[in-house]
Amino acid sequence: MKITKFAVLSFLLFAFTATSIFPHAVHAQDPEAVIDVNGNEVTADARYFIGAASDDNTTTLAVSATSRIICNSDVIISSMSNGLPVTFSSPVGESGDGTVIREDSYLNVNFVAATCRMAGVSTMWKTELRPTMRGFVVTTGGVDGLNRFKITKYEGDSTMKITNFLVLSFLLFAFTATSIFPRAVHAEAVIDAFGDEVKAGDRYIIGAASNDFAVTATSPIICNSDVVFSPMSNGLPVIFSKVVESNDSVINEDSYLNVDFVAPSCRMAGVSTMWKIELRLTARGFVVTTGGVAGLNRFTITKYEGGNNLYQLSYCPISEPICECSCVPLGNVVNRLAPSTIPFPVVFIPADRASKIEYKMM
Repeated sequence: MKITKFAVLSFLLFAFTATSIFPHAVHAQDPEAVIDVNGNEVTADARYFIGAASDDNTTTLAVSATSRIICNSDVIISSMSNGLPVTFSSPVGESGDGTVIREDSYLNVNFVAATCRMAGVSTMWKTELRPTMRGFVVTTGGVDGLNRFKITKYEGDSTMKITNFLVLSFLLFAFTATSIFPRAVHAEAVIDAFGDEVKAGDRYIIGAASNDFAVTATSPIICNSDVVFSPMSNGLPVIFSKVVESNDSVINEDSYLNVDFVAPSCRMAGVSTMWKIELRLTARGFVVTTGGVAGLNRFTITKYEGGNNLYQLSYCPISEPICECSCVPLGNVVNRLAPSTIPFPVVFIPADRASKIEYKMM
């Protein structure tokens, strides 16, 4: 069996019940439903083992955790006897007990660990960069809706006797640095508040469309700060750089970007001012903060519907090249720049012309 370099993990789904690991099979009613090894439809919130497939319909490996406590563990492959049950749920709130899990639908995946939930520790799967592993791993600590997986049919060897061979594909990462940054198609130049093209390496203030607020940092030192909204007079300049190297300095819509605060003192101290996303328990969700790594923390600028030269920022998790990557809009969440279902309209003001700007939302 061949596993691709994109680390798509292929497993059989085993139903997990208190009385028997092999419940009586029933005929699937939904043609797009994910089917377990006994012909049953996989349903939300039911418990399943994820077992490794084999050519002879037997399995000796299953998904487990690095620690028996499960809390704060990575997801690993272990012997079947050490397999841990998981549950699937929809990140968009459409699932409930008994809801059929369909192929290609977005899912959250959780280890079943009541003690972790009681302690307030998430067992939801996510990916995380592990420098010691030289790449990303699947681990726990995810947030509902932001850490999406999906299950699709595996097109395996036609001689295999396994009929319900599935691929569990995580949409937020890949291990190949050469192909995770596709170029934008039919991109248009981003225009600043004066009608000029926004360019990489130039300094810009990111201002609210109403001319009342601008993006700044929680600390005047800037190093190790979150990204917040403050009065326009406190706005901090940023620079954009392209994730994909180009001889063209013009920033295009929908192209992948790194965003940095301009803070030479932080760079001299070896502290990154590049934007990234990080979980803030005190903020009850993810926020935009500093400390990012070039190429791994991608943002885009897209047109905002509602006015001339108005744009919105989005955060784009790294995705597998074979999957479309959904970028998450950023909005004003209690004066913090954070993932939101309501995008926040912004304009880009050249830092050397910020004092001359007079605009209002159209």
